[in-house]
Amino acid sequence: MSRLGAALARFVQVPRDGELRVRRRPAGIFYGIADRVPAQTLAPLALQHALLSLTFLIYVIVAAAGAGVPIPEMEGMLGVTAVGMGFATMIQCARSRFGSGMLIVHIASPSGIPVVQQALLMGGPAMMGASTFLLGLGQVLSARLIRPLRVLLPPEVCGVAVTMLGVSLADTGLRRAFGSLGRTLVIHHGSLVIALVTLGVAVAITVFAPRSIKLFAVIAGAAVGWVLAEGFGIVIVDMRTALSAVPWFGVPQFVLPQLRFDFSLVPMVLLAVVINLLDIF
Repeated sequence: MSRLGAALARFVQVPRDGELRVRRRPAGIFYGIADRVPAQTLAPLALQHALLSLTFLIYVIVAAAGAGVPIPEMEGMLGVTAVGMGFATMIQCARSRFGSGMLIVHIASPSGIPVVQQALLMGGPAMMGASTFLLGLGQVLSARLIRPLRVLLPPEVCGVAVTMLGVSLADTGLRRAFGSLGRTLVIHHGSLVIALVTLGVAVAITVFAPRSIKLFAVIAGAAVGWVLAEGFGIVIVDMRTALSAVPWFGVPQFVLPQLRFDFSLVPMVLLAVVINLLDIF
């Protein structure tokens, strides 16, 4: 028993600064693992990363809205996803056997949208929970294959896979750009103009803005699009009414559904695992 405890202690212990491997720092990295970030720099950086990671919750909204999830259940999905991102980031940042010691912020990924959306349509939260669990398990098991797969997955292969991810989201994205929420495709010119301006702002900031501002391309585009939607009078949800109906602070309800899985989702889960690996390359 004592040997097991000692082995577990060695496994989770935090390495000392002197034990860290010294590597040449890339030009784009300001602080290394062993560096102490000043408080006046750490606070705004933490706020920036928190706000940026929250913008990627839009992928959860897209998946839930595409499957027709009611607003209360969607709020629960958003809350649990945000809490999960926070805990996963803390584990990743810890200098232990489970973490890298680097600031690697976990965010919602668009690669999971097709799986989550299809699982919700087929079996609701029960099937979504089982599918996302299987997706995470596959991600953990495939992590050991990253280094040998670098030879087999050059940028040409990775680029095709990432492009197909965008193609798989085209139907949902175009319907929302056209302002068509039903099954019949109807083009609303006001919605189309807002979508094009939103996309243009995000692309312009990503390409031309300074490096410190590039990170906020998504939230800046969304903000401009929301202001235009208010001006055009095509906002579906009244934000004042929606915000007044919810408390300023609350804890998300963690309800674990009875897991249920359909093997027809296995190809989509495997594809999502592969796409997540390609993002690393």
